[in-house]
Amino acid sequence: EISFERFAAGVERASRSPEQRSPRATWLYPLMAMAAAMILTVAAWPLLFGGDRERLGRVKGGAEVSLRIAGPDNGPQRVASAIEALSPGERVRLGYKAGGRRYLLALSLDSDGEVTALYPESGRSLPANDGDVEYLPGSLEFTGKGAERIVVVLSDEPLEVGKAKAAARRAFESAGRDLARLPMLELPGEQFHRTLLKP
Repeated sequence: EISFERFAAGVERASRSPEQRSPRATWLYPLMAMAAAMILTVAAWPLLFGGDRERLGRVKGGAEVSLRIAGPDNGPQRVASAIEALSPGERVRLGYKAGGRRYLLALSLDSDGEVTALYPESGRSLPANDGDVEYLPGSLEFTGKGAERIVVVLSDEPLEVGKAKAAARRAFESAGRDLARLPMLELPGEQFHRTLLKP
């Protein structure tokens, strides 16, 4: 036991002369934390972003795809979201921004596995114009029931329509013939998938 006066004196002494830190500790620990964060970022980057560049898309100003939907009376139009329900008689126009890519190919796949080449209908990919969003000629009306997946591929080299259709069939089979689980097609370039629900 110590007296209160002795205890109070010790407290006062401790408050007047705080424990001296090592000068090295004031800069070493933050530096080590920064180095650890940098190593973690470099190590994790390929795992997070390296293996699936086509799915992630490009940076701002890159390629993009737009589907514009209009009714049979050419009334107000709307831009389709990733999954869009169509009303009877509605037609779809396909727009794109190349984002530096040189060729475009578009096809559709229905819930029965039927693949249809949209742009172009045969041959090889169309040359893509670089610049603002440009809409392809004509409009499309999708008949039948169920879902229809539109796949647009923007590439640096032209693709054969027949090979693209075969890649779509393989992807459909690998998804267990479930259009909702359709993976990216085994084709080079950037891919954009949009699903339309037919009336």
